[in-house]
Amino acid sequence: MLSLIIPAYNHGPLLAQTLPGTLDQSIRFIEIIVIDDGSIDNTAEVVQQFAGHVRYIQTANQGVQKARNAGVAQASSERVAFCDSDDLLEPDYVEVVGNWLASHPKVDLTYVNFSTFDARPFYPDKFFATPEGYFDGVRVEQGFYVDDPDLYIKSIRYPCMWVTDMTVRKSFYEPFGGFDPAFQRIITNDWEFNLRAISKGRAALCRRVLARVRYHTRSQSDHAVRTHLGAAKLLQHALECN
Repeated sequence: MLSLIIPAYNHGPLLAQTLPGTLDQSIRFIEIIVIDDGSIDNTAEVVQQFAGHVRYIQTANQGVQKARNAGVAQASSERVAFCDSDDLLEPDYVEVVGNWLASHPKVDLTYVNFSTFDARPFYPDKFFATPEGYFDGVRVEQGFYVDDPDLYIKSIRYPCMWVTDMTVRKSFYEPFGGFDPAFQRIITNDWEFNLRAISKGRAALCRRVLARVRYHTRSQSDHAVRTHLGAAKLLQHALECN
């Protein structure tokens, strides 16, 4: 039904927390592919504990964008999901997303609602944190927001989609170019992909919280500055492309 791509770089202890949840699904992933992007920690040893259940591919360090693209190229399923090596999926992720996509084959990509952990929870979930009226009037089909004509503009004003909560159609992803390695050193690089994807494809958003994104509390003020500078660069790029 779904393949899963997990890019990993020096997150061995966290990957050990991520993998059990990806395997303990009510409906299993067809395959789970870990792309080790040149880790020098115990990532290989962690994956070895799940030998026979997880496919392990080791590459030279090239950045998370190339790692994700390499994973999609190796995937055998038409539908490919992503989970970062420090995040968690709920046990019915495959069941909910896979079954919905089976009855909506023309949708190119889906995102699910998510919560954060390892930090003070300011909001119970990401969609709850959206500005008032964000989803007003958007059609709902079996728990998914679909065909929102303003999703691109909304995503510029307030992005609420993460790669960890995304499943994409491989035949859409590859011609469309996947993740752009030119943005690998920009903190908000995933935002560039999301804007480009929803501008070219048909997207749907699941209202259920099906993923948990780890919020790293080590972020400092310089991290915030880099985030804002990266966002400015991505917005300039988006304006030039549309």
